[in-house]
Amino acid sequence: MAIRAVLLYGLVSLVWALLCFAGLMTLGFNLLLSTSGAVVGLIYGGIAADRHLRAVEKKGESKASRKMWVFILLAIVVIVLLMLYFAFSFGLSGVNLILSFGYPFVPAVYLAMTGLYLNWERTQKKLVWLEGAWVGRLYASQKPEKT
Repeated sequence: MAIRAVLLYGLVSLVWALLCFAGLMTLGFNLLLSTSGAVVGLIYGGIAADRHLRAVEKKGESKASRKMWVFILLAIVVIVLLMLYFAFSFGLSGVNLILSFGYPFVPAVYLAMTGLYLNWERTQKKLVWLEGAWVGRLYASQKPEKT
């Protein structure tokens, strides 16, 4: 069963934004780190969405390759190692610094992807669909004509 990518990413962005707000209010708000996390998230989300949309235009669909899964796994390992390093070096204040960057990063990624998918749908007159739970497939279909 496929779901529109714009709808899913918009809802995920809203949920993550609420979690981000709750986390930052609990841990404290570092303006510089939170702003830089949001900016880096917007850039990363824009790059990811552009890559997916180019693949959809070229091949008709976009799937995560093994290379992408290795990159994601490597990024998770690096983040966990950084958090452990900061936790043992600086204590909980180091973890707080990492989380101040990470909390706004995730909703910004989904927000950028939602915006770029909406713009692409508007210009291409197609709908972007996401199918699959863990290994998703992104594809486009024509908009239904209004009668």
